[in-house]
Amino acid sequence: DTQINVERRNEGLPAPPVKIIRPRTVLYAVLIAAVGAIMLYALTTRSMIEIAALHDRNPQYVTLSDGSIRNGYALHLVNRQAEERRFLVGVEGLKGAKIESAGLATDAAGRLVVSVARDQTLELRVLITVPTNFSREAKSQNVVIRAVDPVSGAIATVSEHFFLP
Repeated sequence: DTQINVERRNEGLPAPPVKIIRPRTVLYAVLIAAVGAIMLYALTTRSMIEIAALHDRNPQYVTLSDGSIRNGYALHLVNRQAEERRFLVGVEGLKGAKIESAGLATDAAGRLVVSVARDQTLELRVLITVPTNFSREAKSQNVVIRAVDPVSGAIATVSEHFFLP
């Protein structure tokens, strides 16, 4: 109730009836429903797989003894499902490039086989190497790192730079 109505009742004067549903009450209910709908939409449409890559700062690249060039990356794989998932992580955009990580096996196509526990993020260090005969027209080229769940077919990609001498 308002202060004016309380004073009117104290003086013995009739006060107008209290209105439960006012424009402000309706506005608050609509706003709460809209925010709830946005949150529900975001929750139901979120991706169940995510990948992020961060290029190593120093050194930007390493020239190996055979003349090939190697770049290092910190890779983050996110599994948002309630079960462990296996991903195949490969590299695209660089002709003849190979991806490797210590302790991880590769499949016949040269992709890393990575298992991520349920509702977990896995961080691993990967090395991408291009052969000696790779075209070195620019100081950096785009590389795409792709993670594929072979069971569900879900795909996540991240684009990063590959530095050359």
